[in-house]
Amino acid sequence: MDALAPFRHLEFGLAALADAAAQVCAHMASPEDERVRDAADERTIRYYQTTGLLDRPLRYEGRSAVYGYRHLLQVVAVKALQAHGLSLAQVQRALAGASTSQLESAVSDAVSGGTT
Repeated sequence: MDALAPFRHLEFGLAALADAAAQVCAHMASPEDERVRDAADERTIRYYQTTGLLDRPLRYEGRSAVYGYRHLLQVVAVKALQAHGLSLAQVQRALAGASTSQLESAVSDAVSGGTT
């Protein structure tokens, strides 16, 4: 089963993005470093946006940010690279300029290499 399929055409609030990322990350192998969490929470996602690991939201509805599929891929790709021992600075360099299809490929590889 494609763990990303249910999310391809959805938009998310911050909590829903964190939940969707946790669902996808559950299909990946556990991180080698016990200091790295399996999934990103809302606070971590906000931090990723602040540091440039995550694109700006698609839009705002009032004070609430709206995120899309690419944001989900970015969050999961960060967690996948961290699980392999990369620091956030290394992750930032690795993902700089990555297209949506490159992110999707990286996440698909990480998910298929995990245990379900």
